[in-house]
Amino acid sequence: MASLAHDQRGPWGLRQGGVHWRRPTRREALGLGGLTFVAVVIAAVVMFQWNWLRGPLAGAISGRLHRPVAITGDLEVHTWSLSPSATVEGLTISNPAWAGREPMTVIPSLTVRIRLPQLLRGRLVLQEVRAVRPQVHLVRAADGRANWMFGDPRQPPQPLKLPAI
Repeated sequence: MASLAHDQRGPWGLRQGGVHWRRPTRREALGLGGLTFVAVVIAAVVMFQWNWLRGPLAGAISGRLHRPVAITGDLEVHTWSLSPSATVEGLTISNPAWAGREPMTVIPSLTVRIRLPQLLRGRLVLQEVRAVRPQVHLVRAADGRANWMFGDPRQPPQPLKLPAI
């Protein structure tokens, strides 16, 4: 390696007394790109407003349950943990039309905590499920229909697969 006195270049190929940059090596470019990506992801998670997902989340749950679902409160998500959690405030699940106008379920606060290492192995393990003051109204019609049976009423019922708690 040439000494600074002979080459007159400092760090990163900067010439002494003038500006001349050398092109970064592939390794340096990948390292800088990786650091930039990590910084952008961290900034996005820290600054992300989880309440933006209230409508899409309620819509996705409604589609799975085949009945209206509303989230009227805040979404609070804690991602920086081996046991990340999410809290939904003001969760309401409506009854099917035949069961009346009263909601099937009103949960002022629902918290779910998962085990991240298990999820990374492909298993969903619920470490905690906490519902604060839930109100659940179960109805069974004379013809055998039950409001706790979710899904498409035209399809035969499927067994419920719950993750380990």
